[in-house]
Amino acid sequence: MKRPILIAAPGAFERSALHRILAEAFPASPLSQCITAADLQQRLEARFSGLLVLDEALTAAAMPTPALQTGLARLGPRLIALTRDTSVPGPPVGTWARDLPDRVRRAVADQALAVGATTDPAELPASPALASLAAATKHATPACLLVASSTGGPGALARLLQHIPVGALPWIIAQHMPDHGTQAFAAHLADVSGHAVSEIGSQTRLASGGIYVLKGGQDFTLSHTPAGMLTLRPCPAVASPFHPNADHLMQSAAAAGIPAMALVLSGMGEDGARGAAALGQAQNPVYVQEPATCIVPGMPGAALTRFPSALRLDPSAPPPSFVRLCSRRPGED
Repeated sequence: MKRPILIAAPGAFERSALHRILAEAFPASPLSQCITAADLQQRLEARFSGLLVLDEALTAAAMPTPALQTGLARLGPRLIALTRDTSVPGPPVGTWARDLPDRVRRAVADQALAVGATTDPAELPASPALASLAAATKHATPACLLVASSTGGPGALARLLQHIPVGALPWIIAQHMPDHGTQAFAAHLADVSGHAVSEIGSQTRLASGGIYVLKGGQDFTLSHTPAGMLTLRPCPAVASPFHPNADHLMQSAAAAGIPAMALVLSGMGEDGARGAAALGQAQNPVYVQEPATCIVPGMPGAALTRFPSALRLDPSAPPPSFVRLCSRRPGED
């Protein structure tokens, strides 16, 4: 990769560590540094065209100016923000060394998908997942996001929803829970995310921005009306120990030709793997939680086995491509 990389960090130790990590991973990329928010703002106002690796400590020390906020927002997927865990003393250089090269590669790939092409094909990693997502975003704008979630999924959902704007793509969450637990779970997601989240147990038409938690212990089918409105309706329980059943929900969308994104989160077993594969084979975007971040990696692992080109997702730092797709309203191109 030959794309310029700008390192923005206030501490000399952090800048040195980041320079070493990036120089080893991308020896052909020109590296430069800035130390202060004012320095960074000046570089962005000069229309810096590369990738920015930003230590969040640089902007945490003082409120960023509107001009700097605008410049950072303009970068889109070219911004790689490095967060810090305040419960761990010292700079998180070990975490940066482990994660940063892959984050830079994903940023380059997301940038190419955002503009529809890249000036240097060698900058794109040879990944079938990127080809799958490019085809999905080209051929079908998602009408909704279908989520398979079980043990460990509630925490992942709470973190993910904090990255998604209100009023955008509707989410339908198949969280494995008994019927007495999902109403409180929906209220919890609403509290921690600021979204309107509702439990549904009867036939419901989906609205833009709705976050729907399927009532525990029963299964649902997704269909559309002749006018194109998406409708969820309860159905007889499928032959599975897991309810609400994500496989059935996703397979019903695929069978009806509904353009739906799939997301498989932490959980035991394989629910969601067949459904995600069915949607992926119909050229819809498929994401799975990175197994290393899961409390129980069974469901994402099974989905990757059935659909290896699924994109991996860290709920604490979802890729810009996922945020961008979730930010669309149904019907937007």
